[in-house]
Amino acid sequence: MTILVPSRAKPLPLPTLRLRSVRVWRVARRLKLFCFFLLFGLLSAAEASDKFTQAYQDADEAVERNRVTNSFFAIGPTVGLPAGLNAHASLYLWRFVVHGVGMFYSPDFMGAQGGVGFSFLNGARIRHSVSLVGGFMRRNPILSTSSMATIQDATYAGVAYEFFADGFFVQVGLAHGLSGNMANPILIFQTGYLFSFMN
Repeated sequence: MTILVPSRAKPLPLPTLRLRSVRVWRVARRLKLFCFFLLFGLLSAAEASDKFTQAYQDADEAVERNRVTNSFFAIGPTVGLPAGLNAHASLYLWRFVVHGVGMFYSPDFMGAQGGVGFSFLNGARIRHSVSLVGGFMRRNPILSTSSMATIQDATYAGVAYEFFADGFFVQVGLAHGLSGNMANPILIFQTGYLFSFMN
């Protein structure tokens, strides 16, 4: 009868043990670094979100706080409706705007236009507005050689978009003639430079 004696496991050589311990240490180190960067990223994202929320709230509070200082008066020359070369004045009160423009050259060549609007994008230096406008104009076609040339006149009302940036002003829109002999629709266009005060 043969008795089998289990053989003892051979111990691993010392270099193999060292190699395995180095690998475990490297994996543990990488895991620690991963956890550190993950935690750092989460904290940074939360901090950035808090800063964005605070900045948004500060901007809203600044707009409300500076409604008076965000108002100004602007005046200057413009070219376009209603009289060709016009004197233009605008009053910007927070998000609201009031326009007055026109010129008188002679009883046969004059015009005036007014409008009230709302600035839907109201920056410190740039305004985008939509206005209801109305006015009248009367002009003699000075380039006509006919003595029977018809004087153009119209009273009109319409809607216009306005852009104001650092003094540069543009107004574009359409109007419907309420009376007079000009064909509908009437194109509203005006551009020029306005000097601002009370900034």
